[in-house]
Amino acid sequence: MNSYRAVRVGLWVLIVLTVIASAGMFIGGYMGMTRQGPPQNDQDAQATKIQPFSKPFQLVDQDGKPVDQSILQGKPTALFFGYTHCPDVCPATLSEMTIWADKLGTDADKLQFVFVTVDPERDTPAVLKEYLTAFGGKVTALSGEPDKVRAMLDQSRVYYKKVPDQSGGYSMDHTASVFLLDAEGSLVGTIVHDEKDDTAVAKLKRLVA
Repeated sequence: MNSYRAVRVGLWVLIVLTVIASAGMFIGGYMGMTRQGPPQNDQDAQATKIQPFSKPFQLVDQDGKPVDQSILQGKPTALFFGYTHCPDVCPATLSEMTIWADKLGTDADKLQFVFVTVDPERDTPAVLKEYLTAFGGKVTALSGEPDKVRAMLDQSRVYYKKVPDQSGGYSMDHTASVFLLDAEGSLVGTIVHDEKDDTAVAKLKRLVA
């Protein structure tokens, strides 16, 4: 991560922590092109419960260790899809995850936080590992060969789209919700972007109860 991106991510973390401490809620605004992906609430998730949420896949974590679909089983999971070049929603959500874990106290040990990149061409394991240093070491990140990542995203019904910009680069339009999976890897709820902090933590407490 270059110094500019490191400063940018660090500022996002600081902003989120400050706002949460003073207002008890997410930093405002649904920004840029990032979209909420269905389902939008717990009722929708229960009605469309997937067993399991994802079919078999082969990816790697931020340490380059091979992982498969079993990583989403064994304990409840808060699962988020994003990318390291994301200017707003992703660093905000990952910062929220660290705050949720702190608020859960010892219950946080019953839960895992997983971040899957939607931009595997740029988000190598090494890039993800450095990126996660800004978020307290509570999140596991997954990447892999682009075709394998896209297959996992498609079978999980996650929205993502590459959006070219005028400079010749691109951003990623993607689902902004955090998916809540039970210990069997089935979808049982969501935390939508900009949801109140107390509501999100209450959902996580129910998930690990």
